[in-house]
Amino acid sequence: IQDNRLVAGVNELSGSINVARSEAVKRGTRVVVCKSANGSDCVSTGNWEQGWIIFVDNNNDAIRDTGEAPLRIHEAVEGNVTMTGNGSVADYISYVSEGRAQTPAGVSQAGTISACLSGKQRVMQLTFAGRLKITRGTC
Repeated sequence: IQDNRLVAGVNELSGSINVARSEAVKRGTRVVVCKSANGSDCVSTGNWEQGWIIFVDNNNDAIRDTGEAPLRIHEAVEGNVTMTGNGSVADYISYVSEGRAQTPAGVSQAGTISACLSGKQRVMQLTFAGRLKITRGTC
């Protein structure tokens, strides 16, 4: 059961990240996926398991502002899964129209989000090209 919870949480977040990338390319504009505890605001506290939102970032600041309606809202991940991002993916991932993960300042985003439950780990590695690679490990 715990393995399924871990895999389900990873699949949900990685699926959302892939949706954000696809929407950025399709719409030809910046799309962000960010941590959100309330389904409305991006936060810099807590971890990814608390939930997240995907939105079109009309003003290119990686912050969800009034008028930037969410494309998708994901509530907290079930179970005791922890999902911790490092470096430039600790709080959000921002895709530009070419499908690259890039901060509003133009810096490429790359890093990992580590999902752990009961000593088992899945690592979602975001490459400079904006693609995800998922590997197994222990935590």
